[in-house]
Amino acid sequence: LPAAKVAELRESFAKYDRDGSGSITKLEMRRALEAAGVDTSGGAVESAFARADADGDGKISFAEYAELHAIGNRAPRPRSDADRVAALRLPAAKVAELRESFAKYDRDGSGSITKLEMRRALEAAGVDTSGGAVESAFARADADGDGKISFAEYAELHAIGNRAPRPRSDADRVAALRLPAAKVA
Repeated sequence: LPAAKVAELRESFAKYDRDGSGSITKLEMRRALEAAGVDTSGGAVESAFARADADGDGKISFAEYAELHAIGNRAPRPRSDADRVAALRLPAAKVAELRESFAKYDRDGSGSITKLEMRRALEAAGVDTSGGAVESAFARADADGDGKISFAEYAELHAIGNRAPRPRSDADRVAALRLPAAKVA
């Protein structure tokens, strides 16, 4: 990543990181978006924050911020659910196991999980669903933002969640993005 791109992203990041802590909190994100005239009602901030906070620590690091910008500037590659699941290279037994567990959430058999279905299944399992836990988990799983979790999104979430984390520095994560020189923050 060219030094000019890193500098540009750092400058943009600093607009959100009002206290200079090196990370963006949900409150900092809300205030910056409101100052820019963005409507922050209806859970938009929570959804965007959950997508950006890749490690789930409640803060957006510079590397997470840069990754979010890189992903947002790539041309989407349309792929079917079957292609997305196949790309995970899971053993057939694991895919079958995931389909079975997916069906427990997809109570109406529509082929997708709604937020209400997720909440009811978690409550039936004795999980505390207060405090925005369902909304946060749902936003993280609903990769395309259509308000439903497809089987591919469900499988991707489980596959990613079961991989051993690769420790990398923020600088390594940003360098791996290979952003184009004309990237606009």
